[in-house]
Amino acid sequence: MKIVITAFEDTDLEYVKQNVDYLVSIGGPKMPEPKSYDSSDPNHLRLVFYDAENQKEDDHPSKTDIKKLISWAKSKNHKKTWQFHCKAGKHRSTAAAAIVYFIFYGDENKTMAKIKQVREEADPNRLMLSLADKILGSKLEDAAKKAFKRTK
Repeated sequence: MKIVITAFEDTDLEYVKQNVDYLVSIGGPKMPEPKSYDSSDPNHLRLVFYDAENQKEDDHPSKTDIKKLISWAKSKNHKKTWQFHCKAGKHRSTAAAAIVYFIFYGDENKTMAKIKQVREEADPNRLMLSLADKILGSKLEDAAKKAFKRTK
């Protein structure tokens, strides 16, 4: 599985069309769809929620969002090129990439090492990982806490 993780502004539609098999685009409710996203393409998935890590915040990632990601990803070929993007390319996109990578390869620690290798400045959204843990029976959130130390 080849993984590309970028911010919206660093994602070019022509690059996606020529080099990416699957695109996961995550944006906030008030953000327009990025130019690299094609809503008519079944190999493009759009998720809409803010980069919130507290379920008390409005428009946070939900269990339904994570189930949608997991279900969609399971129907795809893991040996292809996958691109994940969100506004900054650090939180939601890296969490989505970790969830998808884990689905196909297992091993939470290796998953986080892969995400760190692909996107050095990654800091996966902990709420997304926690929700995935409940669905998959994994420990992605714990692995992320070890792999990506926060200073706050």
